[in-house]
This record gives sequence, structure tokens and C-alpha cells, in this order.
Amino acid sequence: MSQVFSIFTALHRPTIRRMNRVAYGACTIAVVLYLVLAYAGLSEYGRELQEDILSNLGHRTVVTGMIQLLMAVNIGLCFPMNVYPSRFTIEMLLFSESKPSAFRGNLISAIFVLSAALIAITLPKITTVFSIIGSTSAVLVSFVLPAAFYIHINTGSIIHLTKEPLASILLIGSVIFGVFATLSSILSTLYPELIESR
Repeated sequence: MSQVFSIFTALHRPTIRRMNRVAYGACTIAVVLYLVLAYAGLSEYGRELQEDILSNLGHRTVVTGMIQLLMAVNIGLCFPMNVYPSRFTIEMLLFSESKPSAFRGNLISAIFVLSAALIAITLPKITTVFSIIGSTSAVLVSFVLPAAFYIHINTGSIIHLTKEPLASILLIGSVIFGVFATLSSILSTLYPELIESR
């Protein structure tokens, strides 16, 4: 999602129709690859399939070692592409009036990298990160903010919930759902035995 603008400007003749084709093509390829990987993992390991399929491969052969090395290279090369839009956004929000500074940009990038490293060391399971991000950011971006923006645009204030009842129901319901989903993710991280005992 963060690459949309840079991809759009890199198109030979940038138009919305061409960008839609690129987005549909990229999503289609990603879905097909995910389905192939899911089917292959499920058919090979069945109920023994772990959350991270690389854990099933182990370290027995050179091929599995190469697969794990390529995955590490992939993550290493994708990380800067995700840091740049975040750094740019923070610089625009906090330092929009200031002159560009290489030191400030490098400092923000270093904070991102160190934060990611600390999270990776502290939370060894990627599913923990995905569940917390999904329960907070996904709910916020997909439901809470659109409903709040819609209410604010149509009524002039976020407080006038009665004037837009359907959007208000979506807003309140998604906030409640997001809080419970986030609490559930945090509790399952802190007390994994609660889930394993079910």
C-alpha cells in the first residue's frame, strides 16, 4: 500500500486505468502464490503444519537452508521500502516547515530499525505481531477512521452521531470490536496457556 504513489509515478504513461491494472495484477499474483504455498504446506504437513512454514522445513538439507536464506534476503530488501514512506510521513507531519536534514532522516530510520529489531527479539512469533497489528491498525484504518471521517464530513463534527445513525453504529461497533480484539491479542501473547488449554 505504501508503494502506490511511487509505482504510479514510475509508470510510462501514468493513468488511473494503468495503475488499476498493475494493482489487480500484483494482487492476483500474490493471491495465487499464497494459495499455492498454503496448498503445498497443507498437503505436505497436514495437521503438523506450524504457523511459520519455514519451521517445518528445519535445517536438514542445503535446499531448506537456501530457502531460509532467500527469505531473510527478501525481508532485508523489503524493509527499506517500508521504512521510507513511514520516515517521509513523520518528517512531513513533524518537520514540514524545516529544511530537509540528512541527519534527521537517518535518525528516524535508525529508530525504525532499532524498534523493529527489539520487537523481533522480544516477540519471536510473527503471528503475535500480525494479530496485534490486525486487531488495532486494520480495524482502525478499515472501519473506525472511514466512519469518523464520513460523520465529520456530513455533520461538521464527530460528536453528532445521531444525524448519521448507520455510520455511528459502524463507528461504535468497530471501536468496541477493536478494543476486544486488541485485548484478546495481548492476553493470548501474555498467557498462551489459555489458548493451548482449549
